[in-house]
Amino acid sequence: MKKYILKRLLFAIPTFVGVTIAVYLLMSLAPGSPMDAFLAVPGITESELMRIKESLGLDKPVFIQYYHWFLNILQGNFGYSFSGNRPVIGLITDRLPATLMLATASLMLSFVIAIPLGIKAAAGWKRGEDYVLSGVSFFMMSVPNFFIGLILIYFISVKLKLLPSSGMYDASGEKNIWMLLKHMILPCIVLSIQNIGSWFKQMRGSLLEVLQEDYMRAVRAKGLSENQAIFRYGIKNAFIPVLTVISGTVPGLIGGAVVTEQLFGWQGLGTLLIAAIKARDYPIIMGITVITALAVMAANLISDMLY
Repeated sequence: MKKYILKRLLFAIPTFVGVTIAVYLLMSLAPGSPMDAFLAVPGITESELMRIKESLGLDKPVFIQYYHWFLNILQGNFGYSFSGNRPVIGLITDRLPATLMLATASLMLSFVIAIPLGIKAAAGWKRGEDYVLSGVSFFMMSVPNFFIGLILIYFISVKLKLLPSSGMYDASGEKNIWMLLKHMILPCIVLSIQNIGSWFKQMRGSLLEVLQEDYMRAVRAKGLSENQAIFRYGIKNAFIPVLTVISGTVPGLIGGAVVTEQLFGWQGLGTLLIAAIKARDYPIIMGITVITALAVMAANLISDMLY
């Protein structure tokens, strides 16, 4: 196992480098520049603009900029924000707990709903409830997060006034765990919708395939009931492909969080990334890219170890 983990970690190094190079190049090719914000400052001179550009390292070729950035990353230095002149690592650590909290809650909600329903649908294959659950899962997989979010905000928050529509706490300034949980319900549901549909479909299909295997027929022939055969032998074998799907949702959670956090005013990495893209704040964008890439590689490694 140690040899396998070491091999995977070594393989992750060129993957990480390739991802960061691709993002840095695409970011530099995008329209606009970090200097646009300084051009709007009244009375600023050309010499002052050149001095600012040199201080930010933007006067050098893109590959030289990336080289210096990568050397700093290896030393644990994420640099300073162009727009706020604050350490990037500080901005990320301020926002990361909110995103982790929302993503973890979304994973837990998706798991406790999708997996049992997938098992139930497979056990009741070709029954009415199976057709209903399958139809609902396809709908959940196909509807965009922002559309579901807008629907929930309109009915739950605006019409029924049951839950808040934005922010992490009330405008009163009071902060407690119950208020946080109340504000987290809607974004958590929105972030979980597509995962529930996808995981349900995968669990159902995988378990149906396992139930047709010869060893499951042998188990039934020994006198075990259908439920005993499913829970003692079927689920653990059917769950292996589901692990791949679950680990593959990590980048989707980050991408979905960008839309969901913006929609609900949740102060996590998603809203920070949107603000950084608008300001062309390269250090923040690359810092979030590093965190996301490491999270995806860690999720893939953990799923392979669980196999």
